Amino acid sequence: MPNEPPENREESPPLNGLGITNASEPATDADAGTAHAGPRRIGQRILIGVVVGLVVFGLTVVAAWLSGRSAHMITAKQFYTQLSLHQFDDLMAQFKSEHGRLPKSIAELGTLDQSSLAFDKNQDILDKWGRPFMYTVDGDKYLVLSYGRDGKPGGDGLDCDLSSDDICPARAQVPLRQFLFDVPSGGMVQVCAITGFFAFLLSLVVIKSADVCRAQAMVVAAKAVLMMSAAVVISVIIVMLHFVAAGH
Repeated sequence: MPNEPPENREESPPLNGLGITNASEPATDADAGTAHAGPRRIGQRILIGVVVGLVVFGLTVVAAWLSGRSAHMITAKQFYTQLSLHQFDDLMAQFKSEHGRLPKSIAELGTLDQSSLAFDKNQDILDKWGRPFMYTVDGDKYLVLSYGRDGKPGGDGLDCDLSSDDICPARAQVPLRQFLFDVPSGGMVQVCAITGFFAFLLSLVVIKSADVCRAQAMVVAAKAVLMMSAAVVISVIIVMLHFVAAGH
């Protein structure tokens, strides 16, 4: 009996019911999307973790700066220059009591028996940056001035001018830029960086791949906020304990 023409043969039933897929069938768009979903979600989790870590680092740095910008260990030279300016008040009063006038120059203070300030070979009194204090006198008024770290008029933080009329100006507090790059912060910035890194690692553990989808956006946001809050609180506590241990 002759074979039936190919076009008249009945097709075999699909085997999908048994869970078998014909290898010759082309992959659908849904299959391709599923294959790429895993790596894409991993990348999204890493991106969320990086954002969480950077936010935690930034917040803890600001908290440490606000807590420690006036600490003596950070502003040691400025602090001791301010102490010297305080001592000038006592010396000026003592000199005026003995001589009936203010000294014409700082060198005249060296005649006092109990001068608490150190004089250099030129009979100048230096601030803690190694520059002579500026001194002017007008009748019964005097002004002792230090131009700060940079030795120039004006400036903020360590560069702020200090004078006997304004020993602790508001502008003398260390700005954030100097706190990060110019002063010995006692490891506080490093603590903030470590806290941010652990927040990054924690986010990878807490935020699952199943969470990284539009339907779970609120869940991801809530987890990120909780992690950042906890990390910031822990970091601030560490910074405060650091100041307590250092005696500031």
